[in-house]
Amino acid sequence: LNVAAGKAPMQASTEDGGVPQRALDGSTSATFSAETCTLTKPERVPWWYVNLLEPYMVQLVRLDFGKQCCGKHILIV
Repeated sequence: LNVAAGKAPMQASTEDGGVPQRALDGSTSATFSAETCTLTKPERVPWWYVNLLEPYMVQLVRLDFGKQCCGKHILIV
C-alpha cells in the first residue's frame, strides 16, 4: 500500500524535468526518464519530503537506485 500516493511531495530542486511527484508513481524503471523518475540538481545535501497528512505505522520505505545516466546517479524512490 503506497500511503504517499496522491500526496504533494517536495524536493530540494529539480533537473531535467524530474519532478518530485514522479517518486510516488510506482514506477521502478532503472532508466531515467522525466516521465518516470525524479532528479535533483547536484547538491551538497539533496532532500525529498512528503507529508502523509496523518500518522501511519510505516514498515517499509523502498529506495531503488537506478543505473547511472548522463553522468548522474539516479535514485528511484
